[in-house]
Amino acid sequence: MGLLKWAAVSIAVLLAAFLLYLKWAFWEPAGFDQDSLAYKFKVASAVKEFPLWNPATDPKYIIAASDGPKPQTTVVRYTSKKSHEFLLKQLEALHFVCEQKTPSGLRICESSNEENQYVVSVWLEGQKSLNATPIEITFLGI
Repeated sequence: MGLLKWAAVSIAVLLAAFLLYLKWAFWEPAGFDQDSLAYKFKVASAVKEFPLWNPATDPKYIIAASDGPKPQTTVVRYTSKKSHEFLLKQLEALHFVCEQKTPSGLRICESSNEENQYVVSVWLEGQKSLNATPIEITFLGI
């Protein structure tokens, strides 16, 4: 009986570990910050290394896995204390191509890495005050 009980417990532990792995692998955390376990383990190093320009609010991260062969998407949202002009100069220095989308000031800047493995889009909303620019950075394929 001891061997049968040991085998049952072993199978239960393996099944529980497998289910936890599946939950972790398909987990799509949203609204987490840099102090969380999701940031430490689920956010790619290219996202962590991307500059954040003087955040006025804590950056919030969202990870979304797509169905089928579509790549994973990581989004970072925060408000910067820097002006539109400063942020545009910083993005252009990083070889982003920017264009204005609306008269209210929405600008979309895009770039891809040298190997074209991923695309980064930065949305700069119209400034809410002199030094407060809402920013959304989308990493597609990371």
